[in-house]
Amino acid sequence: MRAKVFKSLTKPVFWGGLPRELFIFLFMFGLLSIMIFHSLKALFPLFIIYAFLAGIAKIDHRIFSILRESFRFKSHYF
Repeated sequence: MRAKVFKSLTKPVFWGGLPRELFIFLFMFGLLSIMIFHSLKALFPLFIIYAFLAGIAKIDHRIFSILRESFRFKSHYF
């Protein structure tokens, strides 16, 4: 007997080309920068960071999960 494995169960969740946690972090950081600087010009560096991270995610979509795991166990390497 075979069971179907749906792609949605194995693929990571991406919003706007980035992993969900990273996208929410950038969105919240953007809102915070607007509130602090009272200008939409504060979003320009975030757009550059977003484009850079989205480009990295297109090359290898697992890079962020690999980095997150390596930072989690970093104390074991030293």
